[in-house]
Amino acid sequence: MYGRRPSALVFFAAVWGLFLTGCKEPETITRYRVPTPDQPPPSARMLAAIVPHGDQAWFFKTVGPVAPIADAKPAFLTFLQSLEFSADGQPKWELPADWKPDPSARGLGRFATLRIPAAASLPKAGNPAADLELAVSSLPVPTERRDDLLLQNINRWRKQMGQEALFKTELPRETTSLPLPKASVSALVVDFSGEFNGGPALGPATAGVPTAGAPTADPALRPSSAVQPPPAATELPFTATVPPEWRPGKAGGFRVAAYEVGDASQRAEMTVIPLGPSSGDLASNMQRWQGELNAPPTSVEEAKKDGLLKTLPVEGAPADYLVLHSPPGTTSPQATLGVILRRPDRVWYFKLKGAAELVDRERGRFEDYVRSVKFKS
Repeated sequence: MYGRRPSALVFFAAVWGLFLTGCKEPETITRYRVPTPDQPPPSARMLAAIVPHGDQAWFFKTVGPVAPIADAKPAFLTFLQSLEFSADGQPKWELPADWKPDPSARGLGRFATLRIPAAASLPKAGNPAADLELAVSSLPVPTERRDDLLLQNINRWRKQMGQEALFKTELPRETTSLPLPKASVSALVVDFSGEFNGGPALGPATAGVPTAGAPTADPALRPSSAVQPPPAATELPFTATVPPEWRPGKAGGFRVAAYEVGDASQRAEMTVIPLGPSSGDLASNMQRWQGELNAPPTSVEEAKKDGLLKTLPVEGAPADYLVLHSPPGTTSPQATLGVILRRPDRVWYFKLKGAAELVDRERGRFEDYVRSVKFKS
């Protein structure tokens, strides 16, 4: 009744759009995985789902030892099928028996954390320390970039599990489409086994943003502390001078601040997102932002030579500053101004994206805003 089947490819076409212009596999290459008899059995398993809703993607993820995850999977799928969305875009669900919400773990980049008790048949049943955690989080996902972000996120999860990255042609075999009747969408479900090595659950590949990991009871399976969740929006660790022409935008989740710029004829959005120190690779962030503009990717050296990569002083130190545009001749051209500020505990992303003419006009205000940033400690 529920298994991996070719119909998952229909889901990608219908929900996520034409798949992966940015991760190409030569059509003449076929790749095979050959199991080795002496390979040890996997010690960890990841069960996760991606649920699209409007311009958001919702992530449901748990990681733990193989047996507890296997026991929890039927309830996990039933839980997903109970999902529906309220008028404000937030999900509602029916919790399986014995599942409990954990209010103490909410915030810090998560919408909710749910506790899944160990099954009675397992050795650690009844021990709260053996419970699994299901992390629920969301990210803004631009429609035009959903295909790229989907594969990048799945491959990041696979890397956490010590698995090879996938090509787009391999996705139907490694994922499953699960219809969610109450939500009128389908979830993309993944189930990976391997050796969990932590790391970011969703790097800045998602419109610039990763999702929080899902720690488990076993300390050996906890995500790396290198990726730290952002502070709550009311606890910004810096001050900055906001231009009076900017209006408050949609903050929340990993956006600790957001502003709207322009009017109905031309619009842009400025966002502030902190991620863990491991998220700050300049080339991958630059090339992802170029992809959002349908611009060809360039190397860091090429970007410097072409004037796309500059520096902007923030608190007396140079931060990487990208000035990117859609290719010439593009209908409704877009532009992105992005500053990547590295600090000891986080990497801060300041990004203004929207109509090219408006972004160019707001460039001075954007630069003044970023230069005015003063961290409290």
